[in-house]
Amino acid sequence: MFAVDVPIALVSKETMDALNPFFSKLFCALYYKHVGKILPNASKIAIVKTTNQILDQENPFGWQVIPGQTFRPQIQRAGKSLHEQFDYNWMYNSEEELFGFNFQIRFSLFGIMFGPVSDELVAELPEGMLLTTGVVGP
Repeated sequence: MFAVDVPIALVSKETMDALNPFFSKLFCALYYKHVGKILPNASKIAIVKTTNQILDQENPFGWQVIPGQTFRPQIQRAGKSLHEQFDYNWMYNSEEELFGFNFQIRFSLFGIMFGPVSDELVAELPEGMLLTTGVVGP
């Protein structure tokens, strides 16, 4: 299936923001699956997410580049690939303890997430790009 075969998803900023708890949980789950430990409470996560309305037909995934070596897990049920429903590539830099992945959900919703984000980097992130997991504070 190509992006051109899928209707364009027009989603308001409010609706996209309402999905933030889902994305926080998705990040925590994939972090645990691939890093093998629980993401520390109140970790900061950077996210860029959009719908397929901004995609370039020639290279729809070009903006989702993650630096370093990435891995693409096989996602299947009963021998059938589920990559059209949900797909992602992930990376982990053990020296910096930085985990990241890009994703697509049904060729409609796309994004990149990485974390935990250091306090120095938090100050450089554009507004609306930061999520926090768990409870903040004591």
